Amino acid sequence: MSELTKHQAVEEHLIEKFRLFDPHLDQAAGSVHDNNLPDHAVSPLQGQFLFTLARSINARQIVEVGTLAGYSTIWLARAVGLGGRVISFESDAKAFQIALNNIRKAGLQNIVELVHAPAWEALQTTYNHLHPVDLVFMDGDKPNYVNYLKWALDHSRPGGLIIADNVIRDGRILDDEDDDLKVEAVKAYLAALTREKSLTTSILPLVGIKPYDGMAISLIDPK
Repeated sequence: MSELTKHQAVEEHLIEKFRLFDPHLDQAAGSVHDNNLPDHAVSPLQGQFLFTLARSINARQIVEVGTLAGYSTIWLARAVGLGGRVISFESDAKAFQIALNNIRKAGLQNIVELVHAPAWEALQTTYNHLHPVDLVFMDGDKPNYVNYLKWALDHSRPGGLIIADNVIRDGRILDDEDDDLKVEAVKAYLAALTREKSLTTSILPLVGIKPYDGMAISLIDPK
């Protein structure tokens, strides 16, 4: 068994052991493949991780950049619970409609505000008033990661979390010759995190069902 196959087998074992699935999560996950959407959704273990982080800070208002089919959105909405709010932005019309259907089937339409718009434009205009935000999760629009970081710092509460997915990109961040826009964007994001004194950041490398990548989890220091 190769190392990658072993990682995948371990993750599948843990998903089954901890029963990190149900019809609504399965529906959202399956709709990615059924509708030929990009395979960019978080894995079940990552979804549970986001749920745990949100619950640990008693998050009530979450901003998500990149809904795709709504898989991570379901995890986050369940974390905030009734009375909480997840504002999730999806610019792709097809993905937006699929996510909307999945959110409704999961019975979370009163918690999730699904916005069909480019997130960066909407956050500067219609949603620029949001405050305090407890958690910002970035999983789309990599070129604007640094802009989302600045927005999050202006709109989040002390003790809140800023989480960015896909910041290792199969190790390509080590390649100075790699001029892929997404790779350059996450390099710039990581550099911005090192300069931000109000944040305590942990980088979590991840490998399993999904290719080698990682999340950046930044805690806004209490004032």
